[in-house]
Amino acid sequence: MPTRNMLSDSALIKDRIHFDPFADAKALAARLPVIQIPPEFWGGLQPKLADVNHGPTDPLSNADVLVITWTTAEAEALSAVFTGNHDFQATWFAYKHKSASILRGVPQGVINEKANSTSLKIGIVGFFTKVSFSGKNVLLFKSELHPADDGNKLPVINLITQIASEVNPSLVITTGTAGAIGKHLEAADAVVTSGSRFFLISPKSYPSFPGITAKAIFSGLMNLTFDKKFITKCNNEVTSLVKQTVMNICKTNGYPLLTRTPKIFYNNVPGTKLFDAVSSNKFSMDDAADTDGLQQLGIFNEMNDAFVSFALSANDATKKIPWLAIRNMSEPQAPDLSKPTKNKWSNMYKAIGFYTTYNSAFACWAVICGLA
Repeated sequence: MPTRNMLSDSALIKDRIHFDPFADAKALAARLPVIQIPPEFWGGLQPKLADVNHGPTDPLSNADVLVITWTTAEAEALSAVFTGNHDFQATWFAYKHKSASILRGVPQGVINEKANSTSLKIGIVGFFTKVSFSGKNVLLFKSELHPADDGNKLPVINLITQIASEVNPSLVITTGTAGAIGKHLEAADAVVTSGSRFFLISPKSYPSFPGITAKAIFSGLMNLTFDKKFITKCNNEVTSLVKQTVMNICKTNGYPLLTRTPKIFYNNVPGTKLFDAVSSNKFSMDDAADTDGLQQLGIFNEMNDAFVSFALSANDATKKIPWLAIRNMSEPQAPDLSKPTKNKWSNMYKAIGFYTTYNSAFACWAVICGLA
């Protein structure tokens, strides 16, 4: 990866949301390593693209499971695993249903940013596709709205309740990359959790949403159960696929090396007691000194999951829908929170985030296969 200038925390957020590893490689005349999923792994449960008849302003159709992801690299990896093609922007469908109403909550300056010129600027608030496997219809959705980047009116809340109401799933999964909290998780590990909470930096509260507080804790699995055997299958057969690629990139760039094969954990990370997703509303990371106090809150740090939990719980039409947060670690715990470290960890995300996301995508597949 090329050396990049030091970025502010807000710029680091935008950098992660919009970074496209394939466009970056093309600009550098480089080729990205290819992850080959062995055909025999699927055992008759490989996702197949479903027929979709959809206009951009149409509502979404029903599905058994709604899977929501957030950044460009996350959507590319999710698409690669579930459809065999990483290029979601060319192959998924644009979603504009009632977007004018949703976008009224987004600052015009955000809408006018160059990175949003092919989405928010033209009324696209998400992209989606549908697949089927294991007797389930699954709708994959990439949000173009982000709680940490779209202002204090939180238009993403309306988006989540709208798409969940339209899809009417038996399970919502919010998925993608995260930073490890504590020393027990490594890059490319993935965690499945049914708990989430907020870490509010700025603002400390949202007057329009009094339920969003530092003390609010959400539990999402409700009465839903799933067979864990497919998580075991993934750990035995495919979570190792990205290990060598991640190791090679880390060696080349001086990032922390993996000390073992990546693994999917479900509420059972050894050496830890807390398993909640911790959702920041600004850029944050855990470090060895626990500077931000994240180790007292949960197992990984990201920027979306508790907002999804809140949105579902606050709406009569969606409050009974179970949910899970499934996240891969794109970076391990940082040594400190200095600006050089933040920038190095952000560059690490760009270098390996796409590859580490394969394991959260595999975890999504495993959970869905295990549903009754």
